[in-house]
Amino acid sequence: MDKKSINVAYCQKKSHNLDKMGYFKIKMSTNTKEIGRSYPQVCRFENGANYDRDSPSSIYNVGAWGSIATDLLIPNYELEYFSKRTDLLSVAVHNSSIFLLMSERLFEFILEFDVPEYKAFATKTIARNKSYEYYLFHMPPMAIHIEMLDESKVRYDIFRMARPITGYFVSSKLKIAIEEAGFTGVEFIPFEKVKGEIINSIG
Repeated sequence: MDKKSINVAYCQKKSHNLDKMGYFKIKMSTNTKEIGRSYPQVCRFENGANYDRDSPSSIYNVGAWGSIATDLLIPNYELEYFSKRTDLLSVAVHNSSIFLLMSERLFEFILEFDVPEYKAFATKTIARNKSYEYYLFHMPPMAIHIEMLDESKVRYDIFRMARPITGYFVSSKLKIAIEEAGFTGVEFIPFEKVKGEIINSIG
């Protein structure tokens, strides 16, 4: 399905009641029927021994805060043999609360929504000697008080937080659209559940 047909499919399904907007944390799927028998699905770079981890441009030197440079050393990724390729991949070799490794199709779909500042680096995922186009997706974190999410005062459909909750979050609108378009490898945790775990850990 090309980008245009994905958008049309979504536009035809706007009948949901979204009066009460909520937010959801993105979680990599652990459903073995969907992702295969290996989790994480990606545990190494292609030719990983040649990747310069100590370089200032290494993805290992990207911190949790702030923007990132445009000259990052972007590796290609290698899918584990017993893993299935999905639109969002679980990755052991970088921090998934900072980077998301997503298919070209999912990347283009997300850009149809309200998206803040981001950088996306073209890369490839190698699965059983075949190469597939993917993007390494990054957003600088937003300073959002968690009560703002309760009151739906964030105008973006996707954003990243680094404190007190780390990771990527999506609006109800984008969550429903992703599910209806049939994207794979992604699950969602309601913000209220995540917030409750933070409060319990503090208390």
